Amino acid sequence: MIIRQSIQQTTGTSNDVVQAFYQNIFVRYTEVSITPAIFDVPEYTTLGGTTDYYGQDPKAIFTNLVKPFIRFNFSENTSSFGNNVKIIHDIYRVDWENFKMATGRFKVEGEENVQNQNTITETIEETDDSGNVSRKTITRNITETKNTVRSKDSSIGGDSCDVNSEGQTIDTSAPMVDDANIFDSMKDSYRATIQDQLSEPIYTITADTTGITTSVYDFQPDQYIKNLGDFKTELFQDRAQYFVDTRFEFKFATPELSNFITINDNGDVVDGTYSAIKTGTTETTGGTIDRGEFEGISFKGDDYFTYFTVPDKPTFEYPTPEGQIDTFTPEIYWTNGENDIDEYLVQVTYNTGDTAFTGSVFSYVVPRCDELKEEATNISKNSTNDFETTKTIRKYQLSLKSNSCALYRVGNVKTITNIFGVKQNVVTFSDHKQICTQIEPIRSYVFVENDSPYVEGIAGLTSPPSLIAENPLGEYVLSGTVSGSTIEGATMQLIYPNGSFVTTLTDSGGTFSFDSLEDGEYTLNTTYRGYASDSRTINITEDTGVFIEIEIRWDNEFDIWAVKENDIIKY
Repeated sequence: MIIRQSIQQTTGTSNDVVQAFYQNIFVRYTEVSITPAIFDVPEYTTLGGTTDYYGQDPKAIFTNLVKPFIRFNFSENTSSFGNNVKIIHDIYRVDWENFKMATGRFKVEGEENVQNQNTITETIEETDDSGNVSRKTITRNITETKNTVRSKDSSIGGDSCDVNSEGQTIDTSAPMVDDANIFDSMKDSYRATIQDQLSEPIYTITADTTGITTSVYDFQPDQYIKNLGDFKTELFQDRAQYFVDTRFEFKFATPELSNFITINDNGDVVDGTYSAIKTGTTETTGGTIDRGEFEGISFKGDDYFTYFTVPDKPTFEYPTPEGQIDTFTPEIYWTNGENDIDEYLVQVTYNTGDTAFTGSVFSYVVPRCDELKEEATNISKNSTNDFETTKTIRKYQLSLKSNSCALYRVGNVKTITNIFGVKQNVVTFSDHKQICTQIEPIRSYVFVENDSPYVEGIAGLTSPPSLIAENPLGEYVLSGTVSGSTIEGATMQLIYPNGSFVTTLTDSGGTFSFDSLEDGEYTLNTTYRGYASDSRTINITEDTGVFIEIEIRWDNEFDIWAVKENDIIKY
């Protein structure tokens, strides 16, 4: 190898103030041909987490009752695994505190603004002991005021029935912002924080592939993580959202280069060192949210899930309706539902053998209202001291069928509307109670009294025919069949005219039925994983049958032929 080195002066002389030089170093080398490295990337599907970002996927929710995991089912190119191949998992986390602030879940309160001022005059008659009547007039000024309050919603634990004079929900637990002008700018700031969290992984886990001896590999990170230079912290947090980006790192060898010479930072030609082992890493494309409140936010990875700490179990309080009662509208009471609970779910089934509530179940969503709670104080005494404890009791009035037996239970619900605009929730139910309503039929009447300001005189009360008792309730059946390449286990939701709903699943033949239906307009929703949903309105006036054909979606990854291999279902 020949080295040529020269220094040339380009301008000026030794006596000039300014001189310019350049130095050229020429290295004559022998060209070496390197064959491109080929790495067969393993193909796989995952179970745990979801790529159905805008759908209701139960795999997109993990709780603290089980360690979150993602199962990789490899189908191709597993022969690439070995000492020179690693799996890299980058974990991205959107924490709950920043997320709720980015959605505007804080309130702005200003000065009270006077809206109206009215004068009311009242005349009061007073009678003395002698029977003399005197009259006096009282004038009062009535001022209506309202607060400047802005609040997004109540899905972070506030009482959803708290509203201001404009009918807006006030979240009592939300942080206060003094200046309404910075409301939107604060949302933008927290939104930018979320984008940062989705751009830089909170933790990276690298695993060797030598231990993968079957087509199944489970990724199950620990609860605690520790980055270099930091103390250990918890990876999984309540209501936090996670993306897992999986890549493969592989090493490959290149031909050895002899007589290798290089130029160092000082411009000197020195003997070089050359490593024949190079590293390559696969990359994922990621994605961008294309709808909803967080449209435009980009993310990396495929597998997405939300982590919940499960809510407390409700406990029924005295008096607890149970057994035979003399009404059809009992009031139920429960406690242990105040810690970070968003709403409550009361369920009723008239099949007293369905203790798991898997059949036809009536579900009623109960908001966190001040009107639906009471404060109870217990006082305990001993010889020297009094002990006083206070607890909050929630209440709800059931409306049941007369002369019927039913099971009921109540659930504490934690919920989040996630970054894709999909509502996710976790429910913990109480023990169930059995109840039998009054034997007598229900008689409801409407009384009409003429109290129109445009008609003289006062008419007597009129009793129209009974709304229910004289005409027995309709007991109609809605039944049908769901057709598709997979028909067993489709979820059928029937929404009643009053807004309550009941759900059931299709059997192995794809059939379903709902009984004890009254006249009215119902909504029937059909959903099944991997298939397009179906929603239709049905007017019930008699026993009704329907046929529903649902279509498979192009991205259905569940309903394909499966092969059992080593006691593992391989898709």
